[in-house]
Amino acid sequence: LRAIAAAKPAAGPEAAPYMDGHEVPPVFDVHLPKSIAAGSSLAGNEFSVAYLPVDRELEANAQRWAKSDNPDFRWLAGRALIYFPSDRNAALLRTLLDDPATWSRREMFQLMQPLYPEDNPEYLVRWEAWHVLAGWGHKVPKPDFGKTPR
Repeated sequence: LRAIAAAKPAAGPEAAPYMDGHEVPPVFDVHLPKSIAAGSSLAGNEFSVAYLPVDRELEANAQRWAKSDNPDFRWLAGRALIYFPSDRNAALLRTLLDDPATWSRREMFQLMQPLYPEDNPEYLVRWEAWHVLAGWGHKVPKPDFGKTPR
């Protein structure tokens, strides 16, 4: 335990830039879509989970992902930005409220389960963006999330 305590970053202004004054970053865990996991050790394992520290690097990546041509990255941005409430991030999320990307029911369940078993949205990027904005208290119209056949 002494080794762990000694390795802990110093508190104060020189401490790592983690959210809400944490001394170590909280973790963002996500089932990566196939297009993102391709070429990694997680590829081909639909049960694998990626664990990313919730820090400024994740926020910067999520801001970049929100503008990606790849819908899987836009979905991931919607999920990741929940940890970083700001006017800039809210503006990015608003741009995703009419995102045209859709997923099949199987792909959607692989990405979302077991978090939201009662939901069945077709437009996952819209769904994530709206829920984050609503959770932050923004008054935004609920977009069409579409439905896939049950």
